[in-house]
Amino acid sequence: MSNHLVPSLATFPTEIIYRIFDNLNAETILSSFRCTCRRLKSLVHNYDRFILNFVRISKVNFELICRLINPEQVIKLILSHEEKTLFQIDLFISHFENKYFNRIRSLSLLGIDERHLKFILKYTKKSTATLLSSIVSQKNLRRLEFEIPPRLIPSPTWPVQSMIQYLRIGGCTHFYPCTILQCLPMLKTISVSFRRSENHYIVLADASTTKFTQLNSLSFENLSTKIEILESLLLLIPSLNHFKLIGNGNFLDDIDYNHTDIESIIKLFQTLFWLEYKKWFVKCEYKINLPRSILLYSIPICISSMIYQIESTINSLSTYDIKYDKNLSIMNNIKTIQIDFSKISLNNISNQVIINLNIQIFFDLV
Repeated sequence: MSNHLVPSLATFPTEIIYRIFDNLNAETILSSFRCTCRRLKSLVHNYDRFILNFVRISKVNFELICRLINPEQVIKLILSHEEKTLFQIDLFISHFENKYFNRIRSLSLLGIDERHLKFILKYTKKSTATLLSSIVSQKNLRRLEFEIPPRLIPSPTWPVQSMIQYLRIGGCTHFYPCTILQCLPMLKTISVSFRRSENHYIVLADASTTKFTQLNSLSFENLSTKIEILESLLLLIPSLNHFKLIGNGNFLDDIDYNHTDIESIIKLFQTLFWLEYKKWFVKCEYKINLPRSILLYSIPICISSMIYQIESTINSLSTYDIKYDKNLSIMNNIKTIQIDFSKISLNNISNQVIINLNIQIFFDLV
């Protein structure tokens, strides 16, 4: 008979057990490990890196976490007030109304009402702009994601010297990059989603020459703006090594071009800024059998799925000559291809009058 002892999880060093906890959700830690033995119960009690994600959670597990968790143990909190989680935030507030999550580094509030925000932040008489400012100024906050209707944010008020490193703004109409970057010196990533079917504005400081070197990544979704404004913004961020833009573009509105003349479009990206300064290359496609659609994308294309039409005839131009770089593939990021076998009639296509032109933009520039 072997005298070797079989290792038990309860005998593992504390550091290893906490590393295991880092890769488990809160309900698993509380329901499985806490009840195993006295030592593990003590380790769970002292573990201070809990991530609470209440987006997809059963009512039983929700009640379990609210009953057993100590707010001082939580570093990340995700609350939801969407269709499948109605009244969740009200229940959460009832459990923690007189307690504070002082160690929170990341806070996500999905579909939240203003009254919920006021309760969570303990400021029952403050405006939404003031509440937002109080969130941003939390000294331990490193990641912030929010989506608030523009009418609730009357002015771009940001506290100076916030420590946030990741910022995502949803439902945006006015974006103030200079103000944000001046107040967030540690900011590395910005992701902005603009509201559809509304005018969008990137508001740059008058004659701003300040360079912001802290930002590494910038993403825009559903943005419609002029290319001159986009270039002016990018020139202020020389450290930027990742730029992503997805949406329907209208920055070609002021250009007099025929819908088949993609050369006029590609010329916008043949300037020194795009070719020499940033070395970012794009491709423009016009499908003859889809005369209302132009596709403009970076190389390689950043979307993960696409529709391929067998019958389509494509005219295209690129700012990069791929034949000189055999290792560069346009399709590197494509995971799914949907093939359309339906035949599209090409009769009289050349005689059609194009009233509405849809320009699809997919940029992911590194």
